[in-house]
Amino acid sequence: MIDKEKSFEPETRNNIYQFILNYPGVHFSKISQQLEIPKSTLNYHLNYLIKKELITKVDEEKYMRFFITKKIGVEDKKLLKVFRKETQRKIILYILKNSSASQIELSKELKRAPSTISEHLQKLINLDIIEVAKKKDKNNLLTNYDKLKTLKKPIIGREKPYILQDPYYIYKFLKENENKILDDGEVSKLLSLIEISDY
Repeated sequence: MIDKEKSFEPETRNNIYQFILNYPGVHFSKISQQLEIPKSTLNYHLNYLIKKELITKVDEEKYMRFFITKKIGVEDKKLLKVFRKETQRKIILYILKNSSASQIELSKELKRAPSTISEHLQKLINLDIIEVAKKKDKNNLLTNYDKLKTLKKPIIGREKPYILQDPYYIYKFLKENENKILDDGEVSKLLSLIEISDY
């Protein structure tokens, strides 16, 4: 049995724990910056919390991300990691708002090079978050958006339209976690524009 009270004797450690609780999936540098804790000190406290099994660390490319142990499911943990990445977050939010989007459209909207957008789209496909709408869906592209009253637009030209695999799950996830995403209010603003129909 872990003695959590002893684990929180230092005020700094408690602050770190609370910050990770409020912002699951936050990365090391963000914790250091927001709480104004030197990286060496932060590393010491994080290692302590990991050892006590109060938090877990996920190594991802350039970042170490932290979660409260056993507080978040695998799928939500995956989405929180994705929503911490600005370009991927903006892609998902744009597709959620508009029901579909092409690579060129996203490149113009997000002011990113097409190659950069392509890279992020592929990552989101690999994570089973988005997919390319199949040709047979051309006249019925928005079937998986029936529960969400979003903008609906036709496919234009030969561009591949990307859609969310499960927009309703993304919507529910954002409603439950909008205060845990450090995004300057992007998510809250979008959610205020989307209505959900009864089911």
